[in-house]
Amino acid sequence: MSFVCQKKGCKEFSRDECTCMLKHRFCPRHMEEHRNISTCNAISIKNEFEATKKKCLKAKKMLAEQRKNLIKISKEMIKKINKMLKSGLKKIVENEHILKIIIETYNKNQIDSFSQSFQSIFFSTESLKETVKKSISLVNSDSKYY
Repeated sequence: MSFVCQKKGCKEFSRDECTCMLKHRFCPRHMEEHRNISTCNAISIKNEFEATKKKCLKAKKMLAEQRKNLIKISKEMIKKINKMLKSGLKKIVENEHILKIIIETYNKNQIDSFSQSFQSIFFSTESLKETVKKSISLVNSDSKYY
């Protein structure tokens, strides 16, 4: 149930709940109006409000911690991807240089050997996708503990 006064148009916080069957929550001014037309009593909801407020603050803290962890993990993943990118580009440049020399000499044995070794040097994009998926699933499973 909301902690905002139930009187239409009023946005003040309720401090009390009436003992009527419907258990209305009103701000002090509207509770007084309600008690003038009803024989009910008012019960303080301060403890309930404080407990709810504490839960909200805890949830907010947990979300901030998850944000911090997600940013940290993402930065680590970006570093690894950039390192892999640099390494892959370096291998491509090296192999382009080797291929240029092979083409200039047009040695069939070297071309066949290069073609076979070239295919085994690089990782597949599928293995990269799998690695990223596993990392994301680890992040998701870690967030369950917050």
